Amino acid sequence: MRFARVLLLLQACSALLWHQPPRCRRAQPPRVGTSLDDFPAARCTDACKLRTTGTLPKWLAGAVVRNGPGRFTTARQNCSHLFDGMALLSRFEVDGATNSVKWTSRYLRSQAYEYASTNGGLLYNEFGTAAGVGLAGRAVSLMRGVLAGGTTDNACVSVVPTADGRAVCLSEPTRASYAIDPKTLETLGAHSYKGSDLPGLLHTAHPIPYGDGFVNVATALFPVPKYTVYKSDGNFQHPRRICDLAPSQNFPDVSWHHSFAVGGRYAIVIETPCVYNVAALVGVADAAHIAFDWRDNAPTTLRVVDIEKGEEVTKRTLREPCFFFHAANAFVEGTTLHVDVGYYDDASMLNGLALDRMRAAPSTNGATPSRLTRLSIELGSDADVRATRLDGPAAGEFCEFPVVDPRLAGRRHRFVYAVGLKRPGNVGNLLTRTDCETQETIANGFGAVVVGEALVVPRPGVPDDYVVMVVVHDAAGDAHLVVASPALEELARATLSAGGVPYGFHSCWIPEA
Repeated sequence: MRFARVLLLLQACSALLWHQPPRCRRAQPPRVGTSLDDFPAARCTDACKLRTTGTLPKWLAGAVVRNGPGRFTTARQNCSHLFDGMALLSRFEVDGATNSVKWTSRYLRSQAYEYASTNGGLLYNEFGTAAGVGLAGRAVSLMRGVLAGGTTDNACVSVVPTADGRAVCLSEPTRASYAIDPKTLETLGAHSYKGSDLPGLLHTAHPIPYGDGFVNVATALFPVPKYTVYKSDGNFQHPRRICDLAPSQNFPDVSWHHSFAVGGRYAIVIETPCVYNVAALVGVADAAHIAFDWRDNAPTTLRVVDIEKGEEVTKRTLREPCFFFHAANAFVEGTTLHVDVGYYDDASMLNGLALDRMRAAPSTNGATPSRLTRLSIELGSDADVRATRLDGPAAGEFCEFPVVDPRLAGRRHRFVYAVGLKRPGNVGNLLTRTDCETQETIANGFGAVVVGEALVVPRPGVPDDYVVMVVVHDAAGDAHLVVASPALEELARATLSAGGVPYGFHSCWIPEA
């Protein structure tokens, strides 16, 4: 850890001598309701009852806990990318018996948030915004951030329930991990992994439940680049190394992994040609895609690790380079391993998540085209990976945040829910359901200009019955928690008035105890 920080600091200081950082980009007029506005801390509230229309299923009882960016500006500097906003937590407490929804919100009390609130600036380099304004300010901020831990602790991406009744908020730096009380949303402190075998400075923000714990993938950039598949217990602690993988790319290229997949007993690590640019990562240089470069001529490689045996069992190539953020699910069918992902031809969507691009006037080319695609590996042969498109025209040539019924995680599924796009538009504005057997897609926009990730909530004890929950924003600035049937028919919605809650990334469902 110390060695990595010293290397980053030395490289940063030398690069500052020749690199003039770009001016901070200022916010553009919003075109997406209030979803990308700052959320005032003064509006954070305890269990405020929302106006509910329609009828909630009587069996639905629990809470949606949601994580995402809530604040993009400080007194001295604005964030420029969606991934940079300070983590804001929301809790929607749903009670079908009384047809009511209550809403609670809190900012995660990370060091990054506390510094921004107290000092009016960025403590760390965030995903797409380097801390500090001007050459001298950038140098001071970089050194201060390195001394304060090196990487941001702004855990703004996901929220994962743990066996002890708490939840952990995560982002990709391993130190961006905070424990919270999922009932009150109070920050309990930095999450302790309670183990010395946690590999790397980085890991995905999407650990996957496996057995009585979780599986995740870590990335080490220094001193020896590698990916590590590891397992932790039900409290996301005591990590145990399963398997180390050397990067397939030419040294020193290391792929960025926002997520991975698990199917049956296999973890699938997808190496795309999107590789870290370390100088851009520490905020002292520019890269083609925020902090990453794209290797046009490099293939995409799928690495398959047997979790039980603790070894890589195959390594297969997809000849066409591809990029993805999220996998919906993976499963084994006979001797074939399938992984369903939101598939892009390149990494340009990273640039498309710059705030000025998202807030701009809607365009037919506003969001990079993507599609729900099944990547198939024949485990009994050496054949290349096969790619099959699954979604239909109703998705609008866009697929993001793909999810399935969580009861089917790691097993064969039929339906995938995802965010689609009715163009022109720069941000996903449809919720889609794709039938993977018929390759037919249906969509519903719920009258919104922004649609978030779907959360599939199963009906206890009743197979194949569930609701789909999603937060949407309308053009007037209101936000709504929509509850829909499996066929995307709206059943009910709870409404927050203008500016009620901003854009979010990922949610979890906490059933009523």
